[in-house]
Amino acid sequence: MTPGSSDVMNVATFIVAVRIDSSDRLSNLLAVVGYLSRNVSSRVIVGSEEPDSLRAILPRGVEVVEFPGGAKLPFHHNRMLNDLARLVDTPVLVKLEADILIPVDQLEEGVQLAATGNAISSGNSAAAGAR
Repeated sequence: MTPGSSDVMNVATFIVAVRIDSSDRLSNLLAVVGYLSRNVSSRVIVGSEEPDSLRAILPRGVEVVEFPGGAKLPFHHNRMLNDLARLVDTPVLVKLEADILIPVDQLEEGVQLAATGNAISSGNSAAAGAR
């Protein structure tokens, strides 16, 4: 976690379901998980069909959970996410994709809004005053 990073992130767990089907996907996962590990104090859980190889290269503290599968079988992304969600014991769960980086300030704001019950689903901040 970087100096000055918000402690609000302690109430969140990040989950990522991924099938490593290319070197680009692996590079992206390493970037996303490394970024989280350096910038937030949250728990990070990665679901994978090949956990041992990921455990060896992901940052210390990142949990890797094994799911059955393989390259010749369909990848059940949503099922894996649902199973990962069952492992979460924090008030806030954040589902991330392996190919998307979100700025830390936006992550912190989203977690803060969710943790305090001030999040709105419309995406329209003007709606907050209309409750």
